[in-house]
Order: sequence, then C-alpha cells, then structure tokens
Amino acid sequence: MNAIGTENGILFNQGLFGLAILAFVLLLALEKKRPYRFFRLRSTRSLSSPTPWPFWSTI
Repeated sequence: MNAIGTENGILFNQGLFGLAILAFVLLLALEKKRPYRFFRLRSTRSLSSPTPWPFWSTI
C-alpha cells in the first residue's frame, strides 16, 4: 500500500519536472525572439598590438 502512494508521488514530481523543462524551453524561445535586454558589441583590440607591460622600460 505504501508503494502505491510513493509511485503517485514520483509521477507527480515527474510531471512537475516536465512542466519546468517545458517552461524553460518556452522562455528560451521567447528570449531568442524578443530579448529582455540588448547588449552592444564591444570593440575588440587587435591581437597584433597588445597592451605593453606597464613596467616594460624598467626590465
């Protein structure tokens, strides 16, 4: 009798977990379509001219 109650609890938890995954996927799709925040692109530094070492002249 206890096993039946436990099985119902497991099914309930699996159902809630499935709903959580579905909600997460829907939120991902919504965020992809209409982003909550927009980020501007950062300017990238050229790799050929890195920032010099601050104490380069003392070495």
